[in-house]
Amino acid sequence: MKNLILISFLVFVLSGCHFSLFNSYHRVKENNPSLNLNTYFTNPDSNYLYQADIKFMKNYYSGIVAIKSQIDSSSRVIFITEMGIKIFDYEIRNPLKSKDFYKVNYMMEPLSRKIIQKTLANDFGLLLQNANAGNVKYYKDKKEQNIGKVKHHGLRYFYFFDKESKNYNRILIKSALFKKAEVAFSGKEDFPPDSVKITHYGIKLKYAFRKLKQ
Repeated sequence: MKNLILISFLVFVLSGCHFSLFNSYHRVKENNPSLNLNTYFTNPDSNYLYQADIKFMKNYYSGIVAIKSQIDSSSRVIFITEMGIKIFDYEIRNPLKSKDFYKVNYMMEPLSRKIIQKTLANDFGLLLQNANAGNVKYYKDKKEQNIGKVKHHGLRYFYFFDKESKNYNRILIKSALFKKAEVAFSGKEDFPPDSVKITHYGIKLKYAFRKLKQ
C-alpha cells in the first residue's frame, strides 16, 4: 500500500513538472535551419575579452576572461586578475560531442578541488557548446517565440530566441525535476554579446561578464 501511494505521488509530481514546463509551449514539427544554435565564440581570428566577476559562496573573484577559439575546434579559456595573476586556464571542446571535453592547464590552489574544476568547466562549456551537434527539437511559446531543446546526459538545454532574432538570448538548463542554471546574453551586437550572466539554482554561484573594447 505504501509503495502504491509513493508511486502515485511520483507520477503526479513528474506529470506536474512536465505540465508546468510545457503548458505554454507547442511543438514545431518542422526544423528551423535559420535559427543559430552555435556558440557565440567561434571565430579563430578573434580574441574574446570580458571583464569577469565570479561569486562562489563567500568568495569573490574579479579579473579578465579571455576566450580564444582554436583551429582544432577547442577553445582556450584563461582567467587572470587585474594584477596579471592567473586564476585558471582551460582547454574546452564541445561538451555535446565529447565526454572528456575539458583539460585543466592550470588552476589556482583554492579552486583546485575536482568538483570546483568540473563545475567551472561545465559552466564555460555552456558558453562554448554548439547545440546543433545534438538532437534539436523546436517549440514555440504563446508569443510565437522560438525555443530549441537539446537533451544530453540527463539534462535538457532550452535555447530561447526573440521573435525577430535568429540568435538566442537565453539558455535554461533543467534536470528532470529542477532548474539547474540559466545563461542570459544581452547587448546591441549579436556576435559576441556585450554581456553574459550565468546563474545557478541550488548553489551560490554566479558569473557576470562584460565585453571589453579592443
